[in-house]
Amino acid sequence: MSAREIALLCKRLKVPLPPKGYWTRQAKKRMVGRPPLLPIQRGELRSVLVRRTDGKGPTPEEQQEAQARAEERRRERHAEAQRRHLDERRWTCLVDLSRQSDEAEQVRRFLSRLEEAQLSPEALFGDHTVAGWLSWAREYVERIDPLAKEAALAYERLAQASAIRPHQHD
Repeated sequence: MSAREIALLCKRLKVPLPPKGYWTRQAKKRMVGRPPLLPIQRGELRSVLVRRTDGKGPTPEEQQEAQARAEERRRERHAEAQRRHLDERRWTCLVDLSRQSDEAEQVRRFLSRLEEAQLSPEALFGDHTVAGWLSWAREYVERIDPLAKEAALAYERLAQASAIRPHQHD
């Protein structure tokens, strides 16, 4: 295949070509940037096999091996993307649990300072007494703190975040 035929094929397949003078600058060891590849759109070709017409091209077995290697690379990329996605979900859950626990601890300290203010427990504010407000706040803080009851609940939330969910692509 001639260079012109390869250029036409690349243009048809939307594969960017290097700018004029690229190979000359490359040969002289000058820094030359590569044009970026465009993302593959759904339904577009992912690979193209260019075969020699002089009979010196790859055998059918070599073609199958090349296709199998390409499929294995695709599976590896997919598995790595799934691992990254799972790590992100776990991390988000862990940060959320940590924030909830920190906020609960901060509210507990605040409630202790309120109690130190020594207001009468029977003083009425709105429709609750001081004792009623403090009781409600302490009960609520225990409900939102992921570590209040037992640490196993925090691990359970992490496990839920780790549940495999099918991706909506391809």
